[in-house]
Amino acid sequence: MEPQNSDRREPRRRPTYTIRRIKPSDFSEVAAILAKSMKDDDLYTAVFPRREEHYDISLDGFLRLTKERYWTPGCVMYVAVTAPDGDNCSHIEKIVGHASWKRTGTSPAAQIWTSENEGGWNGLQLSLCRTQDSLARYFQPNKTIVEKPPPSPQFDDNFPSSIFPELWYLATLAVDPEYRGQGIDKLLAQRGIHHAVEENVPLGLESSARGRKLYDKMGFKLFKTTVIGEMAVPVMVWEPPRPSVETEKAREWQGMNGTTQIYTRYP
Repeated sequence: MEPQNSDRREPRRRPTYTIRRIKPSDFSEVAAILAKSMKDDDLYTAVFPRREEHYDISLDGFLRLTKERYWTPGCVMYVAVTAPDGDNCSHIEKIVGHASWKRTGTSPAAQIWTSENEGGWNGLQLSLCRTQDSLARYFQPNKTIVEKPPPSPQFDDNFPSSIFPELWYLATLAVDPEYRGQGIDKLLAQRGIHHAVEENVPLGLESSARGRKLYDKMGFKLFKTTVIGEMAVPVMVWEPPRPSVETEKAREWQGMNGTTQIYTRYP
């Protein structure tokens, strides 16, 4: 009988992550991840070439952007966080990634998402965010740019409502550089795909060179090429699979019976 090796160690477990909705207490961490992640992003570099020289300005801009999106009707924001390892009761959650989606359209499903951020208090918060942003831009000129950047294509230029009356649009996806290569970006993108399949609407995004490989693997297709600054940027679309005959019949039955809430949702 061989003696037991007292120095034998358990194999190190691969860290796991989970996705949840963003909270106001997450704003600072999310802004820091955006600022770090965009340091080597080709699109961001083209527009803000001096971002590393003025990191504090970049960080402050991302913080204002995160707050404004949080209060904007139709914006749906998620964070990727470290999950507890087994029975580790002392686990401290760490945010390692972020995705910001925008749901457009006039369908009942779109209106459900839009109604989340409607109302007096939300409207007031959004107005305050936009006022703060305007004041910051006036009193603190953006030193991360060399000259005034050329106007970027608007959302409607890339995703015209005549072609995409209903859409889930991925405005931002960022992963902490220290946690790249662990599938976190895919987890964040899959959350949007879940909603798109559930509501039977397409997804749209403008891809950086770094993200193109992931989106190709996930089934996104090139819709068109736009230009930001002097850079050609792929505009990509993901189409949900065609629903089965049984699914279509179920939806018709629900409509005939007056059921309007036919979508389930992640919290």
